[in-house]
Amino acid sequence: LDYSEEEQEVIKDAFLLTMKPILYVANVSEEQLSDDNDANVKAVEEYAKQDKAEVIKLCVKIEEELSSLDGDDKKEMLEEGFKIWVIGLVLMAGSNVVINLFSPNKIAGNEEAIRSLITAAPYIMLFNTSILAPLIEEITFRKAFRDIIDTKWLFVIISGVVFGGLHVITSIRNAYDFLYLLPYCSLGIALSYMYAKTKNIFVSISMHALHNFLITFMNIIALGMIVIC
Repeated sequence: LDYSEEEQEVIKDAFLLTMKPILYVANVSEEQLSDDNDANVKAVEEYAKQDKAEVIKLCVKIEEELSSLDGDDKKEMLEEGFKIWVIGLVLMAGSNVVINLFSPNKIAGNEEAIRSLITAAPYIMLFNTSILAPLIEEITFRKAFRDIIDTKWLFVIISGVVFGGLHVITSIRNAYDFLYLLPYCSLGIALSYMYAKTKNIFVSISMHALHNFLITFMNIIALGMIVIC
């Protein structure tokens, strides 16, 4: 049923199931996960439009990779991934501090765009940055690149630089924004090295998700959308 704004205001406290938002989840292959024009996913999106609903893509096969490991292997890989992520985070934070000494831009263009989206839809952005982005980006920049680049360090550098570059050049405001290639490429190279060393995509997805969750959650708090007492 379609309700007017006044009617929705009257009945909102009834918490009717029919008024809850609908979310469609498409279980796709690794190739489909990074393909924005897949016919099957498009069909689901068209169907979802009838309910004015969103569609997200998930690849259950990635979870299968993790479930195939025993407990000790999982712990060891995640611990190794965490150490590499911390190094990447330190390099990213350190380079941001140095950039802020010289640049009139106090945050990267990409970060500025994300903050605008967080202001508009904080919890959707928390989901997108913590779940969807790590899945899609790790499949694209890590697994897909590794499948075509055999040399370990060549893969680490190319994957990391392309990852960092695309996060910067899509939000260029002025020449100073190119300085932010350093922090974004640092994180990209750390995630690429992580995947090359552990040979398990779930590890880089997990650390990427952790990174994005912390950054997004801190932005939500900083913007005053959550008050920590």
